Amino acid sequence: GVRVVDTSPRAITVNLENQLTNKVPVTTRAVGQLPIGYELGPMTPQTGTVTVRGAESLVALVSEAVAEINVTGLTAGVEPGVNLKPVGAGGGEIRGVRIDPKSVKVGVQVIQSTIVRTVPLTVDVSGVPDTGYRISSVSTSPSTVQIQGAVQTLQTLDRIALPPVDVSGARADI
Repeated sequence: GVRVVDTSPRAITVNLENQLTNKVPVTTRAVGQLPIGYELGPMTPQTGTVTVRGAESLVALVSEAVAEINVTGLTAGVEPGVNLKPVGAGGGEIRGVRIDPKSVKVGVQVIQSTIVRTVPLTVDVSGVPDTGYRISSVSTSPSTVQIQGAVQTLQTLDRIALPPVDVSGARADI
């Protein structure tokens, strides 16, 4: 009891392509920014290559599978599982293909390049005050300072020595 009155569209074109499978390298890309004082070390994917499947014309465009890792705020190494994106030679994502496996673990190293430390200031006294006076105490203001620098350098510093103060003939605080 049903009759077709009109069809739209009247014709459909179907293109058939061979399905192709190809191996492509896995590359990594950092997204975001590490905190000050930290540097990104090597990022090593667990798998070096993956398989791309799909229409021959699309698979031919895929040059790599990219694992994008968000490094924002990282202060230690991690090994996240990351979804892969099929990418062409120009850096654009190629849609319509499948990647197997679709995700990989990536070892990310984070290196602390600088640190901040609080160290005391010290001062040596030279000379002798005027007759009848003696040195009752030695202090600095401020008594400590914060310093920032390379980890290797700052690990060897336990204080900062100021130039010696000459109290020869002094009759008052210096």
